[in-house]
Amino acid sequence: MEQVAQLCNPASVNERNPDSIAKDLDRHSTVRGSLLRQVIGSIFLALLVAGASSVSLWLLLGRPELPETGTALSVADLYSGLRISLAVVAGAGGVVALVVAYRRQRFNEAQHVVSTRANAREETKLYGERFKVASEQLGSPEAAVRLGGVYAMFSLASDWQRGRQMCVDVLCGYLRMPFEIPASDNELAYSEIYSKGPRRKSSTDSTSPLSGEVKLTTRQEFQVRLAIQRTLAAHLRDSNTENEREEVLDFWPGIRIDLFGATLCNFDFAGCEAAVLDLRRATFLGDAKLNGMTVANETRVDSAEFFGGAIFSRSNFGDNASFCGAKFRRDASWAGAKFAVDGEFNGAFFGGAALFAKAKFGGGAWYPNAQFAGIANFSSSVAEDGHRLKDAQVDNPGLPHSWPSGFRVVNGKLAPV
Repeated sequence: MEQVAQLCNPASVNERNPDSIAKDLDRHSTVRGSLLRQVIGSIFLALLVAGASSVSLWLLLGRPELPETGTALSVADLYSGLRISLAVVAGAGGVVALVVAYRRQRFNEAQHVVSTRANAREETKLYGERFKVASEQLGSPEAAVRLGGVYAMFSLASDWQRGRQMCVDVLCGYLRMPFEIPASDNELAYSEIYSKGPRRKSSTDSTSPLSGEVKLTTRQEFQVRLAIQRTLAAHLRDSNTENEREEVLDFWPGIRIDLFGATLCNFDFAGCEAAVLDLRRATFLGDAKLNGMTVANETRVDSAEFFGGAIFSRSNFGDNASFCGAKFRRDASWAGAKFAVDGEFNGAFFGGAALFAKAKFGGGAWYPNAQFAGIANFSSSVAEDGHRLKDAQVDNPGLPHSWPSGFRVVNGKLAPV
């Protein structure tokens, strides 16, 4: 498990320098300027505005003559002057109160910003520690510890939205690690569609049974991988949609799935939603269920190999979907699937039935050099840019095939009529 430990290296979780954190706190917690300076400046500004207002009013009134110097003031004039003096004092007090309230508000806002950022840093640090622990568990030689690491990583992904994709990438990376299942071990890689038939050849196959230690290790690793597949699928199913699956956890939208070259057993992503799906060169043991799956962007299944049934019925592909060079050893179905753009099956091998009934292609349906060993059904299939089946090989022309209109079998190959 050294490869897993290297893959899960948490060095990507950065820690800030304490000095920079202290400077950040000082910068946000300090309100510029002393209180006395701000009060004096505010009073001066108020007097300036009052003077300007008085001069403007005097000009608007037509410049009335002011009383001559030395004229005795009446009681009413003295009373009016007293009221003006009190109003000025009250105004100055109001200005001081406003300045103090403004500074207090600025200080509280700065403290809130500092507190929020400090909490975010503490959360990131905590998530980094949890990530490190879960990564170390995934790299353990003990299957039980690895299984605990799987659920710890899923728990972290649920809590840490910003790091969710990174956690998923680590778990997908685990599935991409080399894994071998003996071809004769039907209890691990079973098929619900077929009970008999040719199975995958493995480098571990031999005429003698496997030793008890190797068999136990393989079965334990199988359980770890199955836990990753099932839990990840449960998080990719939206409970708000019409999903009849029992395993539905909190939904994670916009997740990219990278399982390039992975060995996947009894793969069940039915009803899941993903942003990107990469299954290139993947090996599927047992049935692969991706019926009703929605992929928003590109889907890549090039050179993948399916040893059980492959079900893509009623799936929705939001962008180009490529199955070039894929090998489907048994029945494969895209019945009712919707391709927003092209569906590419260049050089694909269909060992069992190839079912494309009612499949809709927003672009073209490409099958150059494809090989059909079993029955093919394209009834009611629609492709905006047409079905491209020229030179596709048909091993059993006598089977009741249903080809798109305009094609027929000539010398074991499809040709336009």
